[in-house]
Amino acid sequence: MVKTDWFRMVEDAALTAPVTPAGLSYREYPYYMTEEAFRRLSHKVAGYRPQEGLEYCDFLFAPTFMVGDRFQLLLQSLAPEMEFCSVTLRPVYEMEDAKVLHYWVPFLPAESAGGRVKCQRQRDRVDWLFSLEAVESILRRAPLGIRFELVEDE
Repeated sequence: MVKTDWFRMVEDAALTAPVTPAGLSYREYPYYMTEEAFRRLSHKVAGYRPQEGLEYCDFLFAPTFMVGDRFQLLLQSLAPEMEFCSVTLRPVYEMEDAKVLHYWVPFLPAESAGGRVKCQRQRDRVDWLFSLEAVESILRRAPLGIRFELVEDE
C-alpha cells in the first residue's frame, strides 16, 4: 500500500490586508459548516471594504471557509462530490480598482473522506486536507492567501 502525504491548508500569516466580508453572520455562515447549515445557504450578496493595499485572497477563512472563483472548478475536479454555494462580495463604497468578487462556500460530505481532498470537522476546528497531488495542482496556480502544512501521522 502506498502512503499518501496530507497537507493542511491554512491562512497565510504574512497577509496584512486580506479581503474581509461584511454582512455575513457567523450564525448563517458558521466556521464549523455542518450539512444542515450548508443546506440552508442560498446565493448571498454581501460587502467588503476596499482599501489601499487590499489583498484579494483566493481563499478566505472567516466567517467560514470560502474558495475564490478561480479555484472553485479546480476543487470540484479534485473532489467531484464537493458541493458549493456562491457568495458575491461587492465593495461597500466606490474606490478605484475595487471590483466585485465571487467566492464559493464548499461542503464535502463526511462520507466522502478520502480521495484527494478531506474536510475534518472537530469540535473546535475545521481542517481542509489535501493530498500531495492536490497541493501541487493548487500551487501551480499561485494562490494568494494560503500556505500548506504537512500533517504528521497520528
